[in-house]
Amino acid sequence: GISLAVAAVPEGLPAVVTITLAFGAKAMVRKKALIRTLQATETLGASTAICTDKTGTLTENQMTVTGIWLATGAVEVTGTGYEPQGGFERDGLGVEVETDPDLNALLKTAIICNHAHVWNDGTQWQHLGKPTEAALVTVAMKAGITESDTSQIVHEISFSSERKRMSVVQTEDDHAVVHVKGALEQILPRCTSIQASGEINELTEELRQQIRAAHETYANKGRRVLCAAQRALSARELEAGQLHAEEVESNLVFLGLFAIMDPPRPEVRDAIAQARSAGIKIVMITGDAPETASAIASSLELPVQRVLIGDELVSISDESLDAALSQDVLFARTTPEHKLRIVDRLLQLGHVVAM
Repeated sequence: GISLAVAAVPEGLPAVVTITLAFGAKAMVRKKALIRTLQATETLGASTAICTDKTGTLTENQMTVTGIWLATGAVEVTGTGYEPQGGFERDGLGVEVETDPDLNALLKTAIICNHAHVWNDGTQWQHLGKPTEAALVTVAMKAGITESDTSQIVHEISFSSERKRMSVVQTEDDHAVVHVKGALEQILPRCTSIQASGEINELTEELRQQIRAAHETYANKGRRVLCAAQRALSARELEAGQLHAEEVESNLVFLGLFAIMDPPRPEVRDAIAQARSAGIKIVMITGDAPETASAIASSLELPVQRVLIGDELVSISDESLDAALSQDVLFARTTPEHKLRIVDRLLQLGHVVAM
C-alpha cells in the first residue's frame, strides 16, 4: 500500500509546481509586479479583498499647490509640477507677494517648516523629499522665496501619523519663531489668533467656521489641504528650554490653507473596474481628510456607501466594524494601527487580503 501511494505521486511534481509558479512570476514582472516569494502568486490569485492607500497608489503623487486661503480672501496659484513657474491671482488680478504680508508670512512658514528640496538638474526640475513638502517649496519659490538657512533652526517636533503636524523653531535676531504645518483638525484648535492684512486679530468662532468651510470646499474638489500657523517665542522661553510640543504648539497665529492637487493615476479606474468585475472588494484606507478621499473615490468610480474616520475606529466594536466592511466603506484619517485592525477584521470575515 505504501509502495503504491509513493509510486502514484510523480517524482517531478515539486519541480513542475515550482516551474509553473516561476512562469507566473515572470508573467507578472512583465506587468510591473515583482514577486520575491513564488507562492505569493497563488495567494494573490486567490485574493478577495484589496486594501489600498490613496496617495501615490490611486493618485500620481505629483503634488501642485493650486489654491491658497487667507483671512483676506482666496488666492489661485498657476503653474503645475515642481517647476517654479507661475503666479498668484485674486479675482483674476495678479497678487504681488512683496506687498501682501499675509501671503508672504504663509509662504515663508511653508518653506521653513519643510525638509524637501527642489532644483533644476539642467534638463528638468527635480525634488528630494515628500512630494507634499516639495509642492510647498515650489509655491514659495514662485513668489521668489528661496529655501531657508536651516542653521537657524534650533528645534524640531517631527511629523507623525498620530500627530499629523510638524513644528520647527527658528531663531530670528533676539527672539525665535515657531512654524507649524499640518492637518486642519490638529492645528486650528491650537490657534487663538489669525493674521489679516499684516495684523494679528482674535480668532473668533465666525472665522473658525469660515476656515472650516474653505477647507471643505477644497477637499470636496479632491484637493489635499494643509494649513500653517506660527507664533513668536521670547528669548526667555527659548533659554528656559520649554520646547515641549504642548507648550510650543499652543496660542498659535493661524496663517492660511494650502489646496494641493494630486490627480488620479490614469490606469487606476480600469484596474478598479477589473478587480470589482472579478468579485474583489476594494477598500480605500487613507490618512487624508474624508472629503478629499471621497472626491478621489468618486472620480475613480469607486462606490462609497459609508465613510469612517480614524477617531471612530477607536470606539467602534468589532461587530460594528464587520457590518461596515460588508458595505462599500472608505476609511479616512487613519493611523497604521487602524489599518492593521481593518485588515485583521477582513481576515476574520474569511477574506484573502492584499494590502
